[in-house]
Amino acid sequence: MTKITADLKRLARHTPAVIRSARALGQHRELLNEIKIRKLHPAMAAFGLWRDASDLVALTEQLYANREKQGARAEIKW
Repeated sequence: MTKITADLKRLARHTPAVIRSARALGQHRELLNEIKIRKLHPAMAAFGLWRDASDLVALTEQLYANREKQGARAEIKW
């Protein structure tokens, strides 16, 4: 088992707690439902929770800019 696979399996075990925490922090129900039906990866539960934090205003733009600079990635099954 690769480290990535092991990490993804470990994260999957924590998905219910992550979803409960994200919901309590104000995450959109639609996004959390897509995680439950495995349309989105559980790591996305935290996506956007910083949207109202003034010290993190540019974080989304930085993440998108960094992602666009990277090459294509192989799909990872989780």
